[in-house]
Amino acid sequence: MKLKKLLFASLVCIFSTCLFSQVESVSGAIFKKSYWQTFDWSSAPKSAVWNSPEFIDQPESPSDLKIRYTKQKKFSFQGRPFTASLIVHEGRTQSPHSLFVHIDNATFSQCEEASLFGNKYFGIPSDPVSYRYEDLLGEKLSIRTEKMTFQWESRTTMISLDCGKFSFGNDKPIENILFRFEKLTEESVIEKPRSLSCERALVHYLDPDTSRALTPISFTWVPNDNVIIHPDGFVWGRVAARADSYIEFFLPAKDHKLKYRVSRIDGSLSGSMLRDSDERAVARLTGACKAIDLKEKVF
Repeated sequence: MKLKKLLFASLVCIFSTCLFSQVESVSGAIFKKSYWQTFDWSSAPKSAVWNSPEFIDQPESPSDLKIRYTKQKKFSFQGRPFTASLIVHEGRTQSPHSLFVHIDNATFSQCEEASLFGNKYFGIPSDPVSYRYEDLLGEKLSIRTEKMTFQWESRTTMISLDCGKFSFGNDKPIENILFRFEKLTEESVIEKPRSLSCERALVHYLDPDTSRALTPISFTWVPNDNVIIHPDGFVWGRVAARADSYIEFFLPAKDHKLKYRVSRIDGSLSGSMLRDSDERAVARLTGACKAIDLKEKVF
């Protein structure tokens, strides 16, 4: 049986680009920077890693999930236990494949230690992106989220270390740490949260010649999760639309909700005040925002 596995692995290396000839060394290839520097993501399913017979097929995932685990394998590397998963991202037309490698039984507090492990094999990462917030789902229910991500660019591949901790009320938190391997694109780069300060005014449609100044607001936009965070640390709103030139989101107000559109180029603010009852616009918003934690003051 072992001879058959070795023969299969050798054939895989003949018909696909790989830097190892035996299936036992597939775990070593995962943590070999040079392997990912030349990895062809358009042919990922034909690669030696994807075709390792050590991977076990996973049951079909529900079709409504954006991420589908197709195969998994457990292995040990440098004394650490890992679970590798081959992933298909449903809806992605370009490079839908990626590889997730979980550090088994890891906790959020071990994130810095895991980053040093990554440094050993992939070099120096970009500055880490970290944030936390609380999502209030009701009077007695909330979800507290903490995340930290380190990233290494390796020519064709983006390697990310994702650390997460999710707490539901008084229940024991869910914690995980994983290395994520995917095609290097603009979308694969994790954006840092932006803290913004906005001056704003309200112009009522029944009195368009009068502008009433509103209290300035400040908030943090978390691009990775598309949420707007209140200065007190809870989810204040969610981003409804975004592009390179703007973000659009809603914030609650008494008997109304406020729709904001902020330019990412010059910080100009526009929007509407909508009635809760029928979402009819009764006034328009104007103003300007600036990034309070970036040198260029624009986000």
